[in-house]
Amino acid sequence: MQFSVSEDLSAWVEEFSNNPARRFVFGCNKWGAEIHEEFGLAGFIDDVASETTYCGVPVIRSNEIPHGALVISAVVGVRPMTAKRKLLELNVNAVDYFDFYRANAGRLTEISYWQGAQLDKTDNSQRYQELKGALSDSESVRTLDAVLQFRESYELSHMNGFTDRQKDQYFESFLTLGPESVFYDVGAFDGETSVQFARRAVVYKEIHVFEPIASTYEKAKKNLSSFPNVHFHQFGLGAEYGEFKFESNGSASRPSDSGNELCVIKPLDSVQLTEPTFIKVDIEGAEMDFLHGASKTLEKAKPTLAIACYHNPEHIWSIFDFASKALPTHAVYLRHYTEGFAETDLFFVPTE
Repeated sequence: MQFSVSEDLSAWVEEFSNNPARRFVFGCNKWGAEIHEEFGLAGFIDDVASETTYCGVPVIRSNEIPHGALVISAVVGVRPMTAKRKLLELNVNAVDYFDFYRANAGRLTEISYWQGAQLDKTDNSQRYQELKGALSDSESVRTLDAVLQFRESYELSHMNGFTDRQKDQYFESFLTLGPESVFYDVGAFDGETSVQFARRAVVYKEIHVFEPIASTYEKAKKNLSSFPNVHFHQFGLGAEYGEFKFESNGSASRPSDSGNELCVIKPLDSVQLTEPTFIKVDIEGAEMDFLHGASKTLEKAKPTLAIACYHNPEHIWSIFDFASKALPTHAVYLRHYTEGFAETDLFFVPTE
């Protein structure tokens, strides 16, 4: 991909390239590691990392940044604007990762969730228009425009107005929770979303927690131990029954041939449980598999559905296309819950 780059940014990148002793990255993560591999850094800046070295170079705190340092903020997923503001408040000569990527698009790997985004938008322009036309409020339209512009342009300014509000994720004002609510938490991780549901609903009928990874399954059981009527299921939900190797990486677990944990996956349509009134789904890119295995349940129960749509460029329209056929009378909303590329969700809400 080719991007337009300002003269000031080009000059900054040239200065960064020519001064190895002044090169620093803010954030010990895979994006910073790639910059180090490609350019070579004098060090990483991280206020929460426990290690003193990363990728073989020193890790320092933000109060230790040397005078004259040239810093790239590699905070990209959740709070990139907050990170950039922090560096500017420290009077650090810094650019954000997205600016740096635009100036070095041929040398850095495209963000995996955005790979092929521009081509997908071109090839499926009619599907994007259908999605936009189906959205139920102006905030959904604003969110769609901003998310698409951000991933196509790599310009962080498109995220102006968005904040990290993951504590409110899945629980918007257009949703109704009550004593007859049956909540399915698909991809529950440590159970935090179910905790939020229980606290917000106060009185509910049942919570069903689906988590295939043993360690996080146990965390979810512990975190939800004080709440009533919670049912735990140590398997994932997908298109068909099977056993798959999973690789766990922080809050993200996904099938991988190199994974070290064997997990069971079942289609929701094969599981005999109380019908859901509200299903939340975030399973690291396997959301379409879930839908294929849940179509009969969706058509019969007609629940509210809140589902992640940011792990793959086409998911924002393909999930809409599939779910809107299974739930044709539901209102459709789109919300984004961070300052960066992570946590965009589609909602399908009953209107009857």
